[in-house]
Amino acid sequence: MGDLQRATELLIVDDDRRIGRLLTLLLEEDGYTTETVADGAAALARLESASPALMLLDLTMPGMDGFELLRR
Repeated sequence: MGDLQRATELLIVDDDRRIGRLLTLLLEEDGYTTETVADGAAALARLESASPALMLLDLTMPGMDGFELLRR
């Protein structure tokens, strides 16, 4: 499992609900705690109050894409 320990919170940012749900199921099955948001603006808002160990980011979202989110 590398340096991440079980029950580590991961933030999933993806506008495709199916992909977000699939990642959630797979990661939670392996012991991680996940939160999923649908766009870059929601991710920025979430990052103001939380510090996930890892963010899984869709780079091609409408509005603020993943590259812009990384820049911010």
